[in-house]
Amino acid sequence: MALTPIVGNDGAFTGIGASNEHNGRLNAWTLTVPRVVSPVTEFADVATRHRGGVATYTGTASGGMSFDAANTGPNIGDLDSGGADPFTPGGDTTVLTVAPVCTFTGPAIISNSAISVDKNGESTLSWDFTFDGAPAEVWDETP
Repeated sequence: MALTPIVGNDGAFTGIGASNEHNGRLNAWTLTVPRVVSPVTEFADVATRHRGGVATYTGTASGGMSFDAANTGPNIGDLDSGGADPFTPGGDTTVLTVAPVCTFTGPAIISNSAISVDKNGESTLSWDFTFDGAPAEVWDETP
C-alpha cells in the first residue's frame, strides 16, 4: 500500500493570536524540540561523553494581517488572545494540527511577536511561543 503524503492544506493552528483580535490569517507554523546536551567527560575517558537534558517545545506561528469591522488593532504588545495571559505560566491552549486527527495540544506562552510589511508583498505577523510543558500528541492515521 502506498503511503499518503501529509500536505500543509490539512494543517491548522488555533490558540494564541489565532483569533480576530490580532487580525492574523495564520497559514504556517513550526514546532521545534531542542534539548540541552551537557558534556559529562571524565579524565579517564578517551572521548567526549554527553548526556541529554530536558526538552523544550518551542514554535512559531505566522501569516498575513487583515482588517476587521471593529477596527481592532493587532495589539502586538498586549499578546492576550482572550484566554489566560500568555506572558504567565499556563498561557493559552494552543493546538497545532498536522492533519485532522494528528495534533499537538497544550498551553503556550508567547515569547516574541513581530509585524513585517513588504512594499512588494504581504503584511505579515508572527508569534514565537513556548509550550508550558510537553504538548499532548494525538496521532491517528486510520483512514
